[in-house]
Amino acid sequence: MNVLLLGADGFLSRHLPIALETAGHTVRRGVHRPVRRADEIAVDYARDVDPGAWRGRLTGVDAVINTVGILREGRGRRFDAIHDQAPRALFAARREAGVRRVIQVSAL
Repeated sequence: MNVLLLGADGFLSRHLPIALETAGHTVRRGVHRPVRRADEIAVDYARDVDPGAWRGRLTGVDAVINTVGILREGRGRRFDAIHDQAPRALFAARREAGVRRVIQVSAL
């Protein structure tokens, strides 16, 4: 499968790409600041709160794994945007794109 892994540079999910790729899947890594790898894409959960922000990112994706989360608010990062608005927008766009597989991991 082609997997979009959101929060790929975070504490929890930084180990997932190896396991997914070993199992034969292709991983597109959604990260806050893409700089390291060609398969990284920029994702800003503080701003990506509209389904339109997600549509292009879901092209060719079979599954989405969302591990984005914060434990504290600060520097423009708000619980409402990161734990509610952005995931709702992502899931709405996912339905429109026909992506049937979703794993949601919550830090809360």
